[in-house]
Amino acid sequence: MAISEDTRHRLHVRLEEVLGREEASTLMEHLPPVGWADVATKRDLDTLAAATRSDIDKLGAELRGQIANLRAELKGDIGDLRAELKGDIGDLRAELKGDIGDLRAELKDDIGDLRAELKGDIGDLRAGLAGLQTGTADLRAELKGDIGDLRAGLAGLRTGTADLRAELKGDLQALTIRLVMVMVTLLAALGAFIKLA
Repeated sequence: MAISEDTRHRLHVRLEEVLGREEASTLMEHLPPVGWADVATKRDLDTLAAATRSDIDKLGAELRGQIANLRAELKGDIGDLRAELKGDIGDLRAELKGDIGDLRAELKDDIGDLRAELKGDIGDLRAGLAGLQTGTADLRAELKGDIGDLRAGLAGLRTGTADLRAELKGDLQALTIRLVMVMVTLLAALGAFIKLA
């Protein structure tokens, strides 16, 4: 027979009439709150523990299987990623090698062109300097001749007037200035050549 809340209340009231308030409350506290069929026995708890343990073991096995599958899947993904990265790095290495080779060849060509151009410029400067040296030698010979002529003329005119001496002195100074100017020009050209070399 199931005990309802109403039945429990009537029992409590009747116990109070027979035993008194305190004793009735003490006795009611020792009764289970529900029927005896609802109270779990030790065997019920053992069965529940075994079922719970079995469920936990099954769940653990399932989780271990899933973790193993996940581990294998991740291993495969990592292997694929490693292979893909290896390929990409190999491609990049080859591409960079090609670019470096192209740049090396381009720089070699540019350096060769610059070397040839500089050789040509230096050759032109040497030829110009040789021409200047020839021009200087010709000028020197010409000046020597002029000076010789002047000396000869001076020898004949020594007895001449002071005006003639002053005129000759002016001519000599003009020739000296001309010679100095030629020498300065030669020195400037030589300095420019040395700087370029």
